[in-house]
Amino acid sequence: DLHSFPTRRSSDLHIAGIAGFVVGLVLAGIPLVWLLLRRQRKAGPSREKDSAATHRRNQAIVEGAGEGVLELDNVGQVRYANPAAAKLLGYDIEELPGLDYRVLINTQSDDDNRTDPVRRVRYTTDIMRGVGALLRRKNGQFRPVEYRIVPVTEQGSTVGTVLVFHDVGERVRLDNLLKDMQTTARIGGWEYDVETHKVHWTEALYAIHDLPFGQPIELESSRNMFHPEDRKKLIEASQHAIDTGSSSDLHLRLTSARNRQLWVRMIIKAERRNGKIVRLHGTLQDVTDRVVAIWRSEERRVGKECRS
Repeated sequence: DLHSFPTRRSSDLHIAGIAGFVVGLVLAGIPLVWLLLRRQRKAGPSREKDSAATHRRNQAIVEGAGEGVLELDNVGQVRYANPAAAKLLGYDIEELPGLDYRVLINTQSDDDNRTDPVRRVRYTTDIMRGVGALLRRKNGQFRPVEYRIVPVTEQGSTVGTVLVFHDVGERVRLDNLLKDMQTTARIGGWEYDVETHKVHWTEALYAIHDLPFGQPIELESSRNMFHPEDRKKLIEASQHAIDTGSSSDLHLRLTSARNRQLWVRMIIKAERRNGKIVRLHGTLQDVTDRVVAIWRSEERRVGKECRS
């Protein structure tokens, strides 16, 4: 159903966005808890009694976390692994200490220190954003994960690294399912940043326009692919969305990069933050077959009426 599909897709993306946000918060928090544990281990005798309860609490958080936690030494060998890490990796927890992390996480294809994320993070004090990688399980199978790394410092010197990873296999499965749905329905998503004027398309939208995936999109050049009369409607609807936040549902004529003549249905929605429209987004669907079918049906109807 052409009218309900964009709504279901937006709902899926909204749910996926919330899930990604929650995962990001968890992945950012686990390394901080681990650093607290290390500091408590180094505390003097006078502080050990006062920090015992906090230490037990933080230890329980790390041990009970659903995310895998690995502490690595200066050469990248595992010093500590929590139960979740052992489970995700398919090892007994006693087998992990001493293993090189590259055996477990496939992050780069070379040994260049400049591209090794665990070594590179030692040159910054910021926790890296979630990065995708492949987890290499003991049985040789690979599993997609998102990981974060943070350096462990003592007295100003880096003594190791904490690596926290989360299984994103289900997210990857849903992303692939959504991609298949977009391809089958010939529908893609787009967004436009009102302040930066940057345009972003999904892979399916590139395919509809017959453009190579990933090619930078300029707003004017993309609009020039529409029929002059429809281009005016599109510009007016976009500006109306920016001015008022109103949505639009348009049927437009488009000429692809390979000179295919298409009819497309475009949904335009606005996102408001702090009382200001900051982003336009929506979907664009190739409805050429549907439009042609309607024309042919109408031609047959008119032909029958003329013959009668």
